[in-house]
Amino acid sequence: MRISSMPLSAPQNGFVGQTTGFAAMFACILLLVGCGGGGGGNNADVPPPPAGDPQFRVSGTSPFAAGCDGAPAFGTLYVNAEVEPMVALNPRNANNVVGVWQQDRWSTGGARGLLTGMSLDGGWTWTQHMAAFSHCTGGSAANGGDYSRASDPWVTFAPDGTVYQSSLSFNGGVLAAGSSSAILVSRSTDGGATWSNPTTVISDGPSFFNDKESITADPTDSRLVYALWDRLDNASRGPTYFSRTTDGGVTFAQPVGLPAWNFPLARCARRQARVIGAGVH
Repeated sequence: MRISSMPLSAPQNGFVGQTTGFAAMFACILLLVGCGGGGGGNNADVPPPPAGDPQFRVSGTSPFAAGCDGAPAFGTLYVNAEVEPMVALNPRNANNVVGVWQQDRWSTGGARGLLTGMSLDGGWTWTQHMAAFSHCTGGSAANGGDYSRASDPWVTFAPDGTVYQSSLSFNGGVLAAGSSSAILVSRSTDGGATWSNPTTVISDGPSFFNDKESITADPTDSRLVYALWDRLDNASRGPTYFSRTTDGGVTFAQPVGLPAWNFPLARCARRQARVIGAGVH
């Protein structure tokens, strides 16, 4: 549209108000047309809004059969409930992502098992696997996974691409008569497709309950992996314990307590090793 620069002539014969109103209306019409007002303008040059991050399903319905834990039920079982997810990225292959989570959570603590999701295409597609941390995922007395429940999944990659995951595995209630608990670690050398039998970092009977573990691979040395957890007792104490492997997860050193981190049970929180240079913090 071309707009003339000629000014509007002054009104005559007493039509001042009418003409002024017409001029104002005409100016507003020109302004709307020029600015694309009313939604009728040309928006071809306006970029579309950014697309949201794509989401891809990792988990599905529970793969566990009823009664797979082989223990009397106590509490409410939430089949298909998936909680405490965690993911790690392979430093040698950015397309290799591994996630872990609790599958089928109990209201009284723990789950029937921990499941593992593996992606080899940067998270677009996933396959499901499991380590033998409990009966429902293949654990037994023979392979070190003789526990009815598992909890607190954690996963970490070493710089050589070996991936480790840990579990709090247990039988019975917390500190209950006849109960037991352990911190277990399994490793995979093929990106998360297959997992070793669990290595026991610590195992206790009813006098202690091991809880809130984490596992961290040293980013500078593939032989070193560190584990931290709380070891609760009947006196409401929960000192933090530490262990490490120096042979890539084949064995773990005798756990040691860290008295400086001796918090009451009510303040129990998950610890995590932080590796700075050649030291662990």
